[in-house]
Amino acid sequence: MFKNIELSEINNDRVVQSLWVLFSSIGAFMIVGAIVRFGMGNDEFSIGLIFYYLLQVIFFGWPMWGGIWLLFYIIERFTLGKKSTTKTVAILFIVEIILPFLFLIIVLAFENRANFLGLIVLVPVILAQCIRWKYLKHKNRMYNLIK
Repeated sequence: MFKNIELSEINNDRVVQSLWVLFSSIGAFMIVGAIVRFGMGNDEFSIGLIFYYLLQVIFFGWPMWGGIWLLFYIIERFTLGKKSTTKTVAILFIVEIILPFLFLIIVLAFENRANFLGLIVLVPVILAQCIRWKYLKHKNRMYNLIK
């Protein structure tokens, strides 16, 4: 009777599983930043310095990145429900952009010197969320399509 009706709802699992897109994009931006900062900053290209930077990010940065991933995972699991819409997901992504910004502002407030270059850390988060949004919107990965 209703053969031409198409219903769509947010696929919560795909949205939460797309966290890998967020963190792989941030990682790619960090690698490119390391290559530009350390590789081109000297008179010669230094692979050893880039390798050292990447080891520091992996071994010393995993508690921070793991904590952020866990926080985002918990927020997305409890926020997304049966009645979630595209607007809910967009607001959730904006909140996930604002949280690291607030954390960075708090850290900079307790620092003795005013170093606002740390705000550059937020650019990869914003760009990664945009890439994640495009990934979910491409081929309707965000939705369960019912025909």
